[in-house]
Amino acid sequence: MSSQRTLIRRLEAEDLTAVREIYNHAVRRSNSTLDTEEKTPGQMLQWLDHHGDRYPAVAADIDGRLVGYGSLSQFASRGGYRASAEISVYVDPRFQGVGVGTALCGWLTRHAEDTGFTGVLAVITSDNTRSRRLFTHAGYTYTGVLNDIGYKRGSLVDLALYQRGFPANRARYGSPGAGDAGTPAAACLPDTDSAFARAVHGQADAVTALLKRDEAPALDTSRPIVLAGAGPSLHSCHTAAAWARLLSAGRVRPVVLPAHTLSAEEPLHAADQLVLVHSGTPEELPAGLRAAAGFVVADHGVQGGIALGGGRGRGGRALARAVELTVLAQMIAASLGGGAAQELTSALRTVADALRRTPGLPPSDGAVHALAPGHGMQGHPAPLIVAGSGLDAHTAAEVAENIRHGTYRWAEGIHLDAVPHAVPEACGFTTAVCLIRPPGPAGRQADRQADLLRSRGVRVLISSDDEESDMPFPEVPPLVRPFVTVLPFQRLVSAGAVTK
Repeated sequence: MSSQRTLIRRLEAEDLTAVREIYNHAVRRSNSTLDTEEKTPGQMLQWLDHHGDRYPAVAADIDGRLVGYGSLSQFASRGGYRASAEISVYVDPRFQGVGVGTALCGWLTRHAEDTGFTGVLAVITSDNTRSRRLFTHAGYTYTGVLNDIGYKRGSLVDLALYQRGFPANRARYGSPGAGDAGTPAAACLPDTDSAFARAVHGQADAVTALLKRDEAPALDTSRPIVLAGAGPSLHSCHTAAAWARLLSAGRVRPVVLPAHTLSAEEPLHAADQLVLVHSGTPEELPAGLRAAAGFVVADHGVQGGIALGGGRGRGGRALARAVELTVLAQMIAASLGGGAAQELTSALRTVADALRRTPGLPPSDGAVHALAPGHGMQGHPAPLIVAGSGLDAHTAAEVAENIRHGTYRWAEGIHLDAVPHAVPEACGFTTAVCLIRPPGPAGRQADRQADLLRSRGVRVLISSDDEESDMPFPEVPPLVRPFVTVLPFQRLVSAGAVTK
């Protein structure tokens, strides 16, 4: 099931039995509505009668079955509120997470803009993280909170306010307003998606080709292993070292060093096994380092039994990165052997297919706006913090560096656990924070941190394997997340480099 199979249509009276079942389930089981009494059939019919062309009620069907509904309403009864609308979306719990909410939100938001409303308001209980991600993904901006405004199921409830404005419609009222959070993403994001798709498919082809080659060379895990990266290749070394530590339960702990530091300051010992990683050619590395290295992972070069190709000349740094990670993963698997090797190798086999799915997962309007040039003070790019945990922490550091180099804005990569301490010191109201949401139970901790930041007025973006997140990436085994977590950032950085 997906949003492509979701049909949005006007709601009819005969749909109200299914609508009532969905809504009353929310009344009984959640805080998504602060209603405490279930609706009767008569009350549902009366509700439908209050909706029409200006404020429609619509159904979402999958294969002829009603699986969700949504509506626009006047925010309050006074006549002046007819300039805007409030949006509500409810989805059958059995069909959540498959794009139904996205389809409903998109249809209603477009209708609101076409109708001439100045903007749309979503009022969401603060603990409803799924709805908050949905509306952020659709380009709505968090604008405030009503603290302890309700009480349900034994607890006080806060209401979070999200708005999407339509500047052209505001201008018709003679008061354009100060914000432009509702500007469609198409106005901010240049036509780079076709190039991005070609680049990602190139990465997938390269990974497939490498997995078909002969067995990778193995390192002696009883000897010290030194991974030295030149330039951005240092990030690939950190990921490879993390793989070795994780899969050996800490028994194998490679040292990671910048190649220039190694050549100038860090002496090598006779027992050291040096692996040099470089996205250029081997000849670009110092001769002394090449002589000392047992293996060189480099573009268009052969040394130590490793042959690569397809870096800067055919796909740039992104392609070279995918090649580096694949080769290093194969080396780690060959070095550790046994179940560890099988786990990493099996995970690697999922990468190419995941890469090919990536172009079909576009970023949200909210992400485009947050990372677009000119969204800071006095037209300067707003600061950005990227946070992740585990392997994602290496991605956070890498993409922050890419953002600094590609868009000339301040960006910093930090560990997810450091967010509550670092962000209040560094953030103003223009700062954006992107959290790479970890899989499993740890993801809930990231959600709590996101809520805390939003309550302080910080713009928060979520990057995850949920297609409704701000910056989605394909779901893959945790070990190979570094191949895909970086992709949404690559997409937006390439756009930012074009528009800056």
